[in-house]
Amino acid sequence: MNKRFCIWTAIIALIIISLIVIYRITNTINKPNISEENINSTNSINISTEQGEVTDECLDEWDDYNKYVGEKIEEASNNLQEDDTHYLLKDVWGYIEVYYLDNDKQEYLYKKTSIATDYLSQEDIDDLKIGIEVVGVQALNKMLEDFE
Repeated sequence: MNKRFCIWTAIIALIIISLIVIYRITNTINKPNISEENINSTNSINISTEQGEVTDECLDEWDDYNKYVGEKIEEASNNLQEDDTHYLLKDVWGYIEVYYLDNDKQEYLYKKTSIATDYLSQEDIDDLKIGIEVVGVQALNKMLEDFE
């Protein structure tokens, strides 16, 4: 019995050792040897200056656009008290959003409401998908109250 026990213990030990060796060999094959030198020399990424580079010109264009939109928003807030200010109500993702319309009929988001369109009539939903134009703050407030 002692002999059998020793033989089985030796066989189990050899199996465990061989599994450990196989595991380490497969891990070194699947993982490349990464050192700081390899990262700096072979795996470095060259960024092309011909494409995708952000230049001062791009930033200037963004600043110009930002100023333009800011002016339109300021114009909208200055015109809040005027009765000839045009607004557009639209259904966006199931909620009513209000857009300011400038003289060129360009739309600028004015306000997102919490008014869901789920409970409105089909006619109102169809009109909101196209957009309902409203003139004046009082008419806008009345229209929003009607939808609530």
